[in-house]
Amino acid sequence: MKRALPWVGGIGIGLAAGLGAFALAPAPPPRFVERAPDAAKIVEQVREGLRAQGVLPVLAARDVAVVEARSGEFVFETRRTLVMPGQVRYLLDLRAIGPRDVRWDAATRTLHVVLPPIALAGPQVDLAAAREFGEGGLLSGLSDAGEQLDAANRLAAQNQLIRSAHAPGAQAAARDAARRLVGALFAAPLRAAGVTPRLDIRFADEPR
Repeated sequence: MKRALPWVGGIGIGLAAGLGAFALAPAPPPRFVERAPDAAKIVEQVREGLRAQGVLPVLAARDVAVVEARSGEFVFETRRTLVMPGQVRYLLDLRAIGPRDVRWDAATRTLHVVLPPIALAGPQVDLAAAREFGEGGLLSGLSDAGEQLDAANRLAAQNQLIRSAHAPGAQAAARDAARRLVGALFAAPLRAAGVTPRLDIRFADEPR
């Protein structure tokens, strides 16, 4: 037993030294705890950013109007036909998207956005590509009937382009484009923060 004491003592001294070194060693850095992203805050920041952008073009559509005007009868009849291409643009006023129009549902991770109505810009007519055809009677050689018909045709062609732009199919295409663009603008920052949202983008006159 006496011979074993130095060995036991050595163990005791080693343990004491180890415990002392452990006590003097610097504490390990605190473990980093990742916080969940504040999706609602991100959504509001995106909304404010979109408001600063102003008006967003969502779609451009090109069409061709074909109109005809007539004046007089029989040998005095003058006819003018106008083929005029033009373009209209569908715009979305992002400044009209208020705080009440954007809602983040954390439980379902769904982003609800209500959009303002689509606005129409144009038509921008392409006069260089326009074509006029006419048949002039005796009246056209004695008056400015041809010029009057041309002016009437240009006005009628512009109105026809506007009517085409307001057609249900064209409006539906513009709304679909607006929903896709706005949804992508909101979803990109959320996905970058690690949140994959469900999107519910609709217009105010559409059912929930």
